Amino acid sequence: MNGVFKKLDAVPFDKVTINDTFWSGRMERIREKTLPHLWNNFHEDGYFNNFDIAAGVMEGTFEGAFFNDGLFYTGLEGACWMYKQKPTPELASMIDEAANKIITMQQPDGYLNSFITIVASEQRWTDILFGHELYTAGTFFEAAVAHYEATGTRKLLDAAIKFADLIDSIFGHDKRLAYEGHEEIELGLIKLYQATNEVRYYNLALFFVEIRGNPEAKEQMYGGWTALTKNFMEFDALPFGLYGRDKYMQAHLPVKEQDTIEGHAVRAAYLYASVTDIVHFTDDVEYAKALERIWNNMVNRRMYITGGIGDNVRQWEGFSTDYDLPNDEAYCETCASIGLVFWSQRMNNLYGDAKYADILERVLYNALLAGISLNGEKFFYTNLLDSKETHRRQENFSCACCPPNVLRFFPKLGEYIYSSKENDLYVNQFIGGTVDIDIEGTSVKLQQETNYPNDGDIKLVIQPDAAKSFNLYIRIPGWSKGADIRVNGELIADLVSDKGYVCISREWQQGDTVEVSILMTIKQIQAHPNVESNRGKLALERGPIVYCLEATDHDEDVTQISLPRGTELHAVYQPELLDGVHVIRGLGYTFSDKDKAQRQQWSAQLYSEALPPAWQGKEIDITAVPYYAWANRDAGKMVVWINESLQVAPISND
Repeated sequence: MNGVFKKLDAVPFDKVTINDTFWSGRMERIREKTLPHLWNNFHEDGYFNNFDIAAGVMEGTFEGAFFNDGLFYTGLEGACWMYKQKPTPELASMIDEAANKIITMQQPDGYLNSFITIVASEQRWTDILFGHELYTAGTFFEAAVAHYEATGTRKLLDAAIKFADLIDSIFGHDKRLAYEGHEEIELGLIKLYQATNEVRYYNLALFFVEIRGNPEAKEQMYGGWTALTKNFMEFDALPFGLYGRDKYMQAHLPVKEQDTIEGHAVRAAYLYASVTDIVHFTDDVEYAKALERIWNNMVNRRMYITGGIGDNVRQWEGFSTDYDLPNDEAYCETCASIGLVFWSQRMNNLYGDAKYADILERVLYNALLAGISLNGEKFFYTNLLDSKETHRRQENFSCACCPPNVLRFFPKLGEYIYSSKENDLYVNQFIGGTVDIDIEGTSVKLQQETNYPNDGDIKLVIQPDAAKSFNLYIRIPGWSKGADIRVNGELIADLVSDKGYVCISREWQQGDTVEVSILMTIKQIQAHPNVESNRGKLALERGPIVYCLEATDHDEDVTQISLPRGTELHAVYQPELLDGVHVIRGLGYTFSDKDKAQRQQWSAQLYSEALPPAWQGKEIDITAVPYYAWANRDAGKMVVWINESLQVAPISND
């Protein structure tokens, strides 16, 4: 199996310049609006005070959730990536203030955790499952590496090394057997290993993966929760008896024996992203097979049409059973979407298979993008697919993990567009701008011009320093029905396809162009019949975008609107609406009084004679908008899955 590993490398985001009609404005708002908004929240919510209290430079009590350090480190990582992208004195000052406070509170032995230091310094590592100490450490390692790469200074990196050495002295196969309840330490240690080349950090990450589900480790860890964390979070309210505490944290079996995706969705995505890293380093076939089994279970049985993962039926922000995808109880945490993008990219680079980039695209343009408002200052924690009027984005949360995760994701968007290996260059996502890359000693600049996802036309201009032979792989999205590709204006008749990519091999000259044309069609989507919540319903897609009906566009209750299968639908671009979107318009129906009466009779009897449909619904105009843009206008109901009308598609009178 290891012969199928492509092991591509993502082209670093600092080699990519984004100049894109869809993304550039959003990324600028993240920098100009989201960053200062969150930094202000960090100050108001006591994050900086906690650092100062832990350092002994001020008096006071701990504020916020016990894992808040980790949320701040995630935001700091995002600020560092922004600084690397575009350094400014103001941003340098913000980052330096935070870095100095963190270093000042670090304990002499390297320990870093303001909650434990302030509240109960004698209770280090007493609640591995729910204390989030290792989770917080992992977020710090990632922030420290980002700080080092962005600023070139070692002060946070050296602090991370000191902390990692402390953890390595405590945990390991011949030391204490334990794994973090909320995975993240693995990703952080791998990043630290890549920055320092210290193999002990990689081995420690591997240990935390290998020990998960180990019976001996469970025996040491399940001695009961400390009162410490229970006072802050009511973990005893979680229904562990239903599925088991182990499944909640992906520890029901060793990873190599797992077949299904289970438990808390964010934790799962982080874990499997780190396992994919391990396969990339080691060619471990057993881990690779497990990842494919788990991936297939998720994509084919446990993922929402938006790419969101996790429902809230069990109140544990994760997965329940196959096909259990309730729209009104979808959790689809924004953090889980970001985690799934992390995992998808790693799988795509491991195999060079476009099916993983397709999922990344689905998540990116739908579940993830919905997590932040168009103005960049409000957020969704959960992303429902069937919403009442009360579900709106908020400026802050008591558990404020999603906003800083958004902050750290978007500066590195460029890292998801291209991958390379030797003389292969992969175009994974269609986002306008340029990339500069060295291909076997030749400097190559590729310029991408596109209005995607509004249309499917992409132009690639190749500009090597000298004539250079290499393979250009272009993803053809799985939602499409193919593409026309022209090289220097000449249509390629015999396309060579490799795992969802078209491969063009030639000697490239300065100014060669590749034009890709993908037809953007509107599709009516039906769910597997086992998805009970979507029986008799249809969803709308155009290209990579999932659509929804919002109350603000309709006089009728959107939950009572129906749509005939096969009805004629049109996409209309409205530049003034929601920062410029294509809306989908067509004819639908509302339930007539007769239909409502027939529905109401089911409340009184179990069975009824099946009669031919006699639809007398009122014909109405419908307007569907991209799901990512909903809840940016007036409050109201929203549905992704629309009732399927038994009325046949109307015949045009023209």
